[in-house]
Amino acid sequence: MGDEPLPEWLQTLRVRIKWVGSEFRDLGEVPSNLEQQPRPGLRTPVTRYRLEIPAQDVPITDSLEVQILSASGNQLGCISGHI
Repeated sequence: MGDEPLPEWLQTLRVRIKWVGSEFRDLGEVPSNLEQQPRPGLRTPVTRYRLEIPAQDVPITDSLEVQILSASGNQLGCISGHI
């Protein structure tokens, strides 16, 4: 992306988490932080979202579903799979 700032819509994403499997656990929206982290060998830092996903007592066979939402709550994407 170079030195251009991120578009505003990318700076305000929201994340919703669900565990699906032996039992359904909708954790709702999980706080996330947009951060920049320097990377050795790269001129510009890497920008990414960081979040913590509660996983205590979740069976290893369950799947995680991560919904990526816009600031207004519209779903932009969904990632699902085993961890």
